Amino acid sequence: MDKERIIQEFVPGKQVTLAHLIAHPGEELAKKMAFRMRAQLAL
Repeated sequence: MDKERIIQEFVPGKQVTLAHLIAHPGEELAKKMAFRMRAQLAL
């Protein structure tokens, strides 16, 4: 089993927040969080 590694870099004004991840979840994240993928953009 491959381990996923996450590198976090902080640049002022460029941080990705949890809200960004929820608004535009990747397919794998959506599955883990039990969201259904939609073709529509979040408002």
